[in-house]
Amino acid sequence: MLHVRSRWVHLCFLRVTEEKPGSAMPGDWLALDANMRPADGYTPDLTNFAHSTDVYRIWADMITADRRTLPDSGDHHWCVYASRRDHHPYRHSHEDILWAYGPRLALC
Repeated sequence: MLHVRSRWVHLCFLRVTEEKPGSAMPGDWLALDANMRPADGYTPDLTNFAHSTDVYRIWADMITADRRTLPDSGDHHWCVYASRRDHHPYRHSHEDILWAYGPRLALC
């Protein structure tokens, strides 16, 4: 048990795809690490968009008031992150993607 209070915590897991003798079988989940910080990149933004909330406000409430003051919106959506690398050619241009999906993109 971690006994963590007033910290932003995220856990990383790996799904095993081949047998690891003495430790795991295909389909098992292995814990990789526990981090006492927000997840990297756009993960907090993805959480905000998916749950119509503000994770930074929730964290601030926890630190300053030892409780959550932001109500649960009840709205839950799927949120996906996709990226491109400059050195790869792609079938569809950035503009093509914006034209086709622009109104449904939360962040670009």
